[in-house]
Order: sequence, then structure tokens, then C-alpha cells
Amino acid sequence: PAHHLPYLFSMLGDQNRTARLVRDVLFRAYSPEGFAGDEDNGEMGSWYVLSAMGLYQPAPGVAENFTLGAVPLFPRLRLWELDVTVEAPSASEVYPSIQAVLWRSKAIAGTSISYSQLRTGGILRFLSPEDSSFGNVVSSFRGAFQRAAKQVRSRAERSVEGAAGQASALPAPSAVLVDDVMVD
Repeated sequence: PAHHLPYLFSMLGDQNRTARLVRDVLFRAYSPEGFAGDEDNGEMGSWYVLSAMGLYQPAPGVAENFTLGAVPLFPRLRLWELDVTVEAPSASEVYPSIQAVLWRSKAIAGTSISYSQLRTGGILRFLSPEDSSFGNVVSSFRGAFQRAAKQVRSRAERSVEGAAGQASALPAPSAVLVDDVMVD
């Protein structure tokens, strides 16, 4: 199968056509019993997983951009290693449309996001016209809290590393207590 085809529409600016085509492929060509054309090199499985997250990498190993065009299959998922949360309030719809995609509560200009941006952590939110504005406010607060928690964790790790370095720099004791007897 040509995995690029559904995402070409998104690359040309029509994310909604991509969203519809990707949903069709995800529901019709994949099942628990397997998928058509499975050549067992992982390509089709990885396409499914990335598309279920709303991402597609058109040139793996060459470019770091992920095309955004498919609304994720899940309302909320977490990529722990990247510290990224993907939100799609309209994920349960059969053919959800995309009004905008937000990264850290700001609209993404264009139809892609770089891996470098994703590595910084944050919330990637796929908005549909039917989504409530209240959900966007909650997502903004959640993102701010997530960034603050990440900063606190980072500072705590640096503090622990610094304390460990200072402890190893301390002089060795001149006497050791063994079985309540001081040995020089």
C-alpha cells in the first residue's frame, strides 16, 4: 500500500480529506486478525500506530517533520518518553474533521510539527468544530501544569546530581566504626 497517499492531501492543505481517508484505512484495512498486504517488516504496523496518534512521518530518517492530518483514535494519549500528551476530544466520531491543531495551546501554522518540538514536551490538541471552548481552557491549564512539573523535576534531578557530586568530593573519614570499635 502507498501510505503517503492519504497524507498528500494534508501536505497540500486539506487536513479534513486526509482525516477521512485515514479513518477509512484504519477501520477497513486493519483488524485484530491482521491487515491486507502484511509484508511483516513493521511498516504497516508502524503506520497504523502513528496514524492512530494523528501523526505521519513522510521521510523517516531524512526529515524530522511529522505531518498532522488524521484525528487520533483516542481522546487522550500520553507519549511518556517525549513527555507529550495528544488530545482529540472528537476522537470517538466516525469522521471527525480538523478545525485546528494546537501545540502548547497555540495554533500550528501549516500541517506539520517537528520532532525537535515534540521532544520539548507539551500538549498536542486536535480541535474539531464541535469541540467546546471550555475543553481548550482545561487543556491550556493542563499544559501549563505539565510544563511546570517538568521544570520542577528537572531542577530536582540537577540538585540530586549536584549533591552526589559534592558527596564524592568529601574527604574519606580517617576512622571507621566497626562493631562499636573505632579503627584508625
